[in-house]
Amino acid sequence: MNTAVNVPTDWQQWISRCLASGMGVVAIADEMERKGFDRSTAVSAIEEINSRRINQLPRYDVDLPTELSGDWERWLSVNMDRGIAEQAVIEETANVVRKAYQRRMQAIREKSEKEGYTYEFTWPPVEGIVQTDDGAFPILYGSEKPHIVLLGNVFSKEECEAVIAMARSRLAPSVTIDNGTGLPAVSAVRRSKGTFLGRGETPLIERLERRLSDIARWPVTRGEGFHVLHYEHNDAYIPHYDFFPPELPGSVKMTERGGQRIGTLIAYLNTVEEGGETYFPKLDLTIKAEQGNVLYFSYTNSSNQLDRMTLHGGNPVRKGEKWIMTKWLRQRDY
Repeated sequence: MNTAVNVPTDWQQWISRCLASGMGVVAIADEMERKGFDRSTAVSAIEEINSRRINQLPRYDVDLPTELSGDWERWLSVNMDRGIAEQAVIEETANVVRKAYQRRMQAIREKSEKEGYTYEFTWPPVEGIVQTDDGAFPILYGSEKPHIVLLGNVFSKEECEAVIAMARSRLAPSVTIDNGTGLPAVSAVRRSKGTFLGRGETPLIERLERRLSDIARWPVTRGEGFHVLHYEHNDAYIPHYDFFPPELPGSVKMTERGGQRIGTLIAYLNTVEEGGETYFPKLDLTIKAEQGNVLYFSYTNSSNQLDRMTLHGGNPVRKGEKWIMTKWLRQRDY
């Protein structure tokens, strides 16, 4: 019997994030019970989602060797004769493998960067006004290479405040995608709280999705649901890519549904008093967070090349707070 279907989708996503962060079944069930769930239903759903999550972890394509040989065997023999403890040997072995893994990842990343990126015709334009059924939005900043556009007054003050009110009670520690598994995990690279809003969850969300779809000229069905993020004092997000780098094992899983991400829309839901800017370190470009504005940048072309000039992050909030809502666009229906 599939118990998880009795739990709303946003709660299933929350359970997955909690499990990925290492939170125990009892603690998750306690929180769900406080929110009105039947405990036995909650526990069953958690165990089912956890089982599903474990089964989705990638498997090695090549079996691990069952015995050591050559230099490894000699190294082990010498250190055992010296009386080195088992745990110390295991830790040192792990360090060697970890460094080799990192070198391999760096080599793949450098190869990808050298392949370059071919810029194609993109929308929206980098200057002028973008006209939609919902209104005309001025372009405050535009760059063709890479393609980055900042549009003004896309969301009204009332719309921004309504989204914040909707998301506030649903916030949980933000997650990133684990590079090895392709699953959500709490990470030190992102200090914030967030929640996901279902596509078309309310008439307001449906209207805002349609507006951004018109601006980007990309179907609503080819976009992920909104992700609302709240940054408090000193919260930040270190530079990262929004696309799924092919050199990372977890990217295979992340692109199974909807394909690669092709672009990002960031809606600023409030004006940050100080700090909290979106910045592109490779471009020396900083975008101030001002209520109602929307930042759009694209990074995947028709040849599946990835624009690594779109590396970006969020500066620490120095005064006040920061609310944003992000939408990621995909190659195919998501």
